[in-house]
Order: sequence, then structure tokens, then C-alpha cells
Amino acid sequence: MFDSDKCIAIIPARGGSKRVKDKNISIVAGRPLIEHTINIAKEAKLFSQIFVNSESEKILNLSLSCGVNIYRRSKDLSTDGSSVIEVVQDMIKSIPIDDDAIIYILLPTSPLRTLQDLVNMHKEYIKKSNKTVVSVTRFDTPIQLAQFVKNGKLMPVFEEEYSLSTKSTGHTEAYKFNECAVVNSAKGFMSQNNLIGLNSIPYIMPPERSITIDYPYQKYLAECMLEINKKK
Repeated sequence: MFDSDKCIAIIPARGGSKRVKDKNISIVAGRPLIEHTINIAKEAKLFSQIFVNSESEKILNLSLSCGVNIYRRSKDLSTDGSSVIEVVQDMIKSIPIDDDAIIYILLPTSPLRTLQDLVNMHKEYIKKSNKTVVSVTRFDTPIQLAQFVKNGKLMPVFEEEYSLSTKSTGHTEAYKFNECAVVNSAKGFMSQNNLIGLNSIPYIMPPERSITIDYPYQKYLAECMLEINKKK
């Protein structure tokens, strides 16, 4: 059903992290965080090649031990200011990867994606005539109620919408990238200014599979959900 010869997974995993030390190789539910993403990519059997893209020797060595390919990124693309799309574009040019290859960008900070999520995103990509497909989840609180602090006071971000109603219901639903996956062709990624792109197709995931690990408490949330899923 799937042409795996033209399907490649890229797992971008920088070594440095500010809020969680060695985040991508920190232990979550008994194994390094990145291993959850590597294992589901292998299990999906969608990909002819799976690459971990990193500058970290620890991450690269762990990835090799898991049986996947590695791509050593430059130090210039390993800073806090480096974007994922820059890392991906550098890799596409350097290998090089054919324009029509289908590429999955799988962020290692999203350990709760399932095999079915990857398969469904592939089907959506084919059905929507090869437009960028992005995994998203709904904001818990309506973005129309968002506020920022100015001169010590709360100010609405969306003043007009905020003035209409402060109820948590009745607002247009909004969605955010949950760092599970982005699917596009190599050529498509080369033409984008950011990872998500414009007019992309949403693949909506529930919040319980959309926990992204950026802070220590999110590790514990993810571990709880992984244990619950294991029991199921």
C-alpha cells in the first residue's frame, strides 16, 4: 500500500537542553526518550530509512545501537537559535534526498504518538495531493481569552474577541502543533520558511497523545500515560 522506498523518517535531536538536562536521552518510562520515537518509526514499517539528526555523540551512538541511520549536523545548526526547518533543509541538500521523497519529521519530545497516527498521516498526505500534513491538538483554553502582562497589569491579546465574552465556551476552536510529526516531500520542505508551512492540512490528535516534553513535570505526565497505555 505504501511506497516505503520513497518514505524517509528524520528525527532531529539536539544534544543541549535548558529545562531538562540531556532531555532527548533522559529516561522516560524505562528507556531514553528518543528511543520511544525510534521504536515507533521502526514498527510502522513505512520508512526505507530512519535517520537521527544530531551533533551529540551520545545521541548518535545510542541511535546506532537502536539500528537506525545517523546524520551528524554541524555545530552551526546546533544552537538555541537553530530552527528545525534549517536542520532538515541542510540534511536534504547534503545527502542529497530526491525531491519526490516523502519525509516525516518526528520530534523526539513527543513519545505518545502511535503507529496508527503515522499511518493515518500518510493516508492524509496522499489523499490531500501531497500537501504538508501537520499533527495538532486543540488548545485547552480558548486563545481568545489569552492575556499578557504589561506594566504589571493583565491585557487581552485579542481585545475585540475578549470584550465579547470571557466564557470558556462558544469561541472558535484553535489548534497548536503538538510536535508529533510533519509530513511533506523533500521539495516541499525545501520551499518552506518554517516547519509547519502555510495552508497545511491538520491531523488532529487528542490531548492524551499530545504531551510534549519541554519541562520536568511533562516527563511525569508522559510516563503516567505510557504506563496506562501499556496496561491497556
